[in-house]
Amino acid sequence: MMYTTDGDLGNSAHGRAAIKKMLDGFKNFKVLEQKSTSNTINIKGDSALQKGFYNQTAVVGKDTYRIKKSFTIHWAWNNKKEWLVKRFDVD
Repeated sequence: MMYTTDGDLGNSAHGRAAIKKMLDGFKNFKVLEQKSTSNTINIKGDSALQKGFYNQTAVVGKDTYRIKKSFTIHWAWNNKKEWLVKRFDVD
């Protein structure tokens, strides 16, 4: 529900239902640590652009994954007066 109805999770999923279905594939991952840092947030009218980095440590089965990536989020201010994700990209 944090995405707009026509939101995108990169090029992998379009729309809330497809995003939820994709993210459900990570149910077996146990996140041990998550840290996000924003480098920039630019707001212009009813849209915003946020860029930064995240570090995450997660376990699935006996495997531990350590991920460090940059992200870009396009936000949209909606009629309910809340910010929702229009597009989320990871580099």
